[in-house]
Amino acid sequence: MGQRLMSYELVGRALEGMSDAWLVVAFPGGKVLSCNAAAERLFGVKAGESTVGDFLENVPPEGGRYIVRGRGGEEVELVVSPAEAAGQSFAVMVGRVVEKGEADADRLRYMAELAENIEAVLWLRDMATGRYVYISPQYERIWGCPVRDLYERPSSWKENIHEEDRERVESALARQKSGDYDVEYRIVRPDGEVRWVRSRAFLVRDADGEVRRIAGIVMDITEEKELRQRVMEALRFQEMEEALALFAHDLNNYLLFLEGRVKGLSAPDGSCPPEARDILRRAKMLRRMFDRFRRRSRGKGAGKEIVDVHELLESELSALKGVKVESSLEAEHHYLAADPSELVTVFSNLLRNALEATEGQRERVVSVRTRNAEIALDEAEIPFVKAGEAIVVEVRDNGPGIPPDIEADIFRPRFSTKEKGMDSVRGMGLFSVRKTVGEYGGFVEMKSAPGEGTTFLVHLPVAEAVASPHPAGEALPAVRGKRELVLGKGKEEAARLKLLLSGSMLEADTAGSAAEGLRKLAEEKYDTVLASGQMGREALERIAARVEKERGARLLVAAREEDLPEAVKRLVKAGKAGLLPPGGGGRRTS
Repeated sequence: MGQRLMSYELVGRALEGMSDAWLVVAFPGGKVLSCNAAAERLFGVKAGESTVGDFLENVPPEGGRYIVRGRGGEEVELVVSPAEAAGQSFAVMVGRVVEKGEADADRLRYMAELAENIEAVLWLRDMATGRYVYISPQYERIWGCPVRDLYERPSSWKENIHEEDRERVESALARQKSGDYDVEYRIVRPDGEVRWVRSRAFLVRDADGEVRRIAGIVMDITEEKELRQRVMEALRFQEMEEALALFAHDLNNYLLFLEGRVKGLSAPDGSCPPEARDILRRAKMLRRMFDRFRRRSRGKGAGKEIVDVHELLESELSALKGVKVESSLEAEHHYLAADPSELVTVFSNLLRNALEATEGQRERVVSVRTRNAEIALDEAEIPFVKAGEAIVVEVRDNGPGIPPDIEADIFRPRFSTKEKGMDSVRGMGLFSVRKTVGEYGGFVEMKSAPGEGTTFLVHLPVAEAVASPHPAGEALPAVRGKRELVLGKGKEEAARLKLLLSGSMLEADTAGSAAEGLRKLAEEKYDTVLASGQMGREALERIAARVEKERGARLLVAAREEDLPEAVKRLVKAGKAGLLPPGGGGRRTS
């Protein structure tokens, strides 16, 4: 009975702010054991001091409904529910003014429906005892704990607070009794799931202005937090893009200045030391990398051309210092349709990783090997991987190997075995390698064993149209061991065109006029002739006619298609000529 009576009291406290009057009385005598403020106002009674004799003479054992008068003369419908325990009789009485009864009943029903269905925890706590008078069922959905635990142990909700947020919540709770309580924190559910909640509390005063209860609402804001985080990351990424765009612009200017200074070291015929050629090639590659960034930031794809993988690897290997380099470039098909700056980034990241892995070894060895292989169908089941012939580039080091317990993390962004703080972009190299290779329809493997070094294998689909060095209908990249001639309108332009090109064109002969070029063509056999559109239509026609007579010779013209004379257009259609942008860079087209 004590538990039942306590339940009546708790319900009564929850309804203290309602206009319904609520009393618990003992019989015989009709002494008022408990009542709410509405009963005090309506009947003028006090708990422990008054009886119900003034407004209800006799209470039948079975209870019932009665119409009685309040102390103000208003009619009140009184519902009496009898109870009995240990020989003591009790009655629970709920009274409501007749003209307001329906409205209050509806309000009570609506509030119950709201508490049951709202996506938040509603609670009411007694100030004197610290116990909860009411907790809505949503507590179980958000906390994952039974509501009864909170009734029995009012502080049990704190046990789920994330350890990093406990001090902040305790600090906020200290201000709750003053009505200043609004805090966001994380909870850890019994199943391990972490949820974000926002908790607010409000003071509830009685008719005399005294604070008897605290009411609160707790909302699950996990999705809101996640959305806010994604928005903040997007804003930071936008700021980063803008900063990188400015950096790319300034870097491009410095690279152009560097190229100009290096070109000043070249001889009048355009020849220059190998070191200078390498600097020019790398400066050009850097500009292409930032051009690629600008294109992608604007939603455009990478600019692809026919790339010789062996040529790129040899150039990168020649720059390695302080390490023994072993290379075996044996792939028969080594031409890809790709952005060369992207492939250079892939190979340079792998080689840098190999160099760092060999630090501390008595003899530092980096090995690079290429071969052709088929990407099998089961491998092609990897997202975006294409089945078919591929070039496999193996980069191996003789370092200590990668521990088995971190192999699964090696391609994860920002994961690094190096000392923290050494480099702000640590842990991005291998992630970048796998991402770029995947975009080309390939994949990356890693093989490692403690004390036996590490091998990375890059599988890249070869371009079908350039499976051999001499594809039909495609413009040929510069082929080592062949003769090239660069023609310009003046020696300076010829030298400039040559320096803007990569590969073996840097070793090409030059001519500053059509006459000089035709004379060299008559004296020497050239496999590739590059002519500037600035020489004029007539000069280009004479050069085209001469190249057409040479068996196996090929003409490249740095000009816009609309500026070509008919003789050159005819060679383009026949596959014996190709175009370059007027500046001398970019993809060659047939």
